[in-house]
Amino acid sequence: MSIAFIITLRGIHYLGFHRTVGENLKYLVCNQQGRDLACVLFGAAAWKTKSRDLFIGWTDTTRTRHLSWLTNNTRFLVLPWVRVPHLATHLLARILRRIRADWQAKYSHPVYLVETFIERDRFRGT
Repeated sequence: MSIAFIITLRGIHYLGFHRTVGENLKYLVCNQQGRDLACVLFGAAAWKTKSRDLFIGWTDTTRTRHLSWLTNNTRFLVLPWVRVPHLATHLLARILRRIRADWQAKYSHPVYLVETFIERDRFRGT
C-alpha cells in the first residue's frame, strides 16, 4: 500500500484511516504530471443492508454465499486543494469501468455490485 495513500486518508479524510479488513482495492489517482488528486478505497460490503438485500432478493443464506461479489466504497477523498468540477463523478465512473477486472486479477473472482453510502448531513450525493 502506498505511504501517500495512508498518510492522505489518515490526515485529511474525516473518517481517517486505520487499516483495511478483508478483500479491498485502493486507488491513488494522479494527474498527468504525477500529482495526487484523490484516494478511493473499496472493501468488504456491509453485512446486512435491508434495502439492498430486498432489491437483490437475497435470503440470509444467499447473502452469506454471495456477499463477496459486492464491494463497498468505504473511502472517497478528493484532496481539498484540488478544484476540478465534477471530478468525483468522473473518477467514480472510470473506476467502476475497471474495478471488476482489477478485483478479478487480485482475488480470482469478480464483483458484480458496488455499494456506497453517504452522510446526507455532509454531502449531497449527486
